[in-house]
This record gives sequence, structure tokens and C-alpha cells, in this order.
Amino acid sequence: MVFFLINLLFIFSSALSSFAISCHQTLLNAAADTLAESGYLSMALSIHVLSETLIEQCSGVTVFAPSDLAFSKLGLPPLRLLQYHISPLRCTIQDLKTLWYGTKLPTLLFNQSFTITAAASDGQLSINTVNFNESAVSEDGSVVVYGIGEFFLSFFPDVSGISP
Repeated sequence: MVFFLINLLFIFSSALSSFAISCHQTLLNAAADTLAESGYLSMALSIHVLSETLIEQCSGVTVFAPSDLAFSKLGLPPLRLLQYHISPLRCTIQDLKTLWYGTKLPTLLFNQSFTITAAASDGQLSINTVNFNESAVSEDGSVVVYGIGEFFLSFFPDVSGISP
């Protein structure tokens, strides 16, 4: 009987996990489509490529999408730079506005974080010295996407070999 209950619990949790993954992947793909329609085609393609990896690591994400112009200046960025533009936390603009200067937010790049470099209390909001539009390009369920004009290079670890 105990074995049966354990198997039932395992099957239920696997089904629930598969459902959650499917929902998150759908939301990420929808966010990528919205990015593409909003002029962020390069980051949209990157999200489509990374979506399965993203889903395995977190239940909510915030993406800071560099513009196509930023991609064209930089060329094909390394995977670690793209991971550095995604936080495993869902952060609405209201959440970001409550953060103080110097607050660190985790990224998908192992053991690295964004830094709030201008807080809303200072009259503007920036991360890693990059200002961004406070209107989300996409905010749907567990995924929030903001457009930014350039890559977060100023605080990026090991910028050697990466130049705009």
C-alpha cells in the first residue's frame, strides 16, 4: 500500500512538473514572439533557443532584452552574456522600484548578479548603469521582459573578447 502511494505521488508530481514546464515554455515563447514584434528580434531568437534551459532552472524569469542595434554592434554574444541578462526572479516594475541603490539581483549566469545602479528614489531606474524603459515589453504570468538599449557590459565578469 505504501509503495502504491509513493508511486502515485511520484506520478502526480511528474505530471504537475510537466504541466508547469509546458506552461512556462508557452509563456516564454509568447514573450519571445512579443519581443520579435516589438523590434527585439535578436533577443527573441535567443529566448527561443534558451527556453528549455530557462524552464529547468526557475519558475519565473525577468528578461532584459538588448535592442537589435546592440546585437549588431556586438555581434553574436556568448551564451554566458545572454544568461547574464536573465534573472530567475519575476520582477515587475513595481518590484524593481522598491529596490535600493546597490541591490543585487541574481542572474542565470552562475554566481553572478545585476546591480541596481540608480534607484527609482533617485528619479530614474538603471541596472548595471543601463537605463531601461519602465514599460515592460511583455508581462505575462511568470515572465516579464524589459527592453534595454545596450548589453550589461559594465559589470559583466570577464569582458575580455567582448567589445561593442
